[in-house]
Amino acid sequence: MVNKRNSSIEILRISAMFMIVLSHFVTHTNWNGSTINFSFNSIIINSLKLGNFGNTIFVLISSYFIIGNKFKPSKVFKIWGDVFLYSIIGYLLFVFFKKNTLSTKEIISIFFPLIFNKYWFASTYIIFYLVTPLLNVLLNHLSKKQHLYLLLLGFVLWPILNTITNQGLQYSSLLYFIYLFFIAGYIKMYINVFKISSKASLTFGICSLILYFISVVCLLMLGKQFTIFQKKTTMFGTLYSPIVLMASVLLFIGAIKCNPFESRLINKFSACTFGVYLITEHPLVRNYIWNELLPSQLHFDSGVLLPYCLISVIIVYLVCIIIEYIRLNTIDRFWMKLYKKIDTKLPDIN
Repeated sequence: MVNKRNSSIEILRISAMFMIVLSHFVTHTNWNGSTINFSFNSIIINSLKLGNFGNTIFVLISSYFIIGNKFKPSKVFKIWGDVFLYSIIGYLLFVFFKKNTLSTKEIISIFFPLIFNKYWFASTYIIFYLVTPLLNVLLNHLSKKQHLYLLLLGFVLWPILNTITNQGLQYSSLLYFIYLFFIAGYIKMYINVFKISSKASLTFGICSLILYFISVVCLLMLGKQFTIFQKKTTMFGTLYSPIVLMASVLLFIGAIKCNPFESRLINKFSACTFGVYLITEHPLVRNYIWNELLPSQLHFDSGVLLPYCLISVIIVYLVCIIIEYIRLNTIDRFWMKLYKKIDTKLPDIN
């Protein structure tokens, strides 16, 4: 029996990738001016750095479906293969169109993108997925009180203390992914504990996003008077920010509590989102997209920056979806046959 995918959750996944692409737009554009000075467009640029909201939601969704399911080695090879393919294609297009040469080290990094951390999310996610069989065992042996203690301890150590002190406190993206796994586990195991409707949860999640926008405005205003705040404009948009965590968890719970339904169009669209990330975050392609193909920096002082940004991101998103959809239905079909054989050849550790 094939498990049906809940399109309510897939809509959230699509929205999360839109946040990530928005962040790629404002982060990788070489703006013709300072984005830390207080102005309407500076507020827009900093407010659209929503990538970590999207990253957190992605990990929560992935963890939710990993919990209680068998570990599949083929998934590791598939992620590696997808990253490798886009890394090579991006490099070949760069050389063909730009006629530029890269150093030996840069070329090696293109062939080994995960080892050289060219895609930090993919590199972290693969290691995270490799340890999920052990995390599942631990999750099943935690009492409800122990589970809650773990979540509260992690919340104090990272979202709270990291935001206040700006110190690592043994923090890493991998460790935080594991923390998000246990949050997703608590939600999945004790969903009835959350006496909140889907509508209320989604509303509070959106309010948390608005709170982030307000923090950007306040910090930009403070930066006018105190230089110490000039580089802290998006401090509440970091991966470990309490606002990011709160908004992501609330939106996630809201999506889960929505009446489940299945839409083939939405699910097919959602299946292409990882490819969007690989294209727009390619270290050679991203500069071309946001600074040459779309000369966004020319609109730094323009009154149409916001609509230009949204339209540009939507177009790039849709084009990347089409590219990934074609790949999934051509190249990927061949490789999937090999990936499936891996699961039967390697020993079962579940």
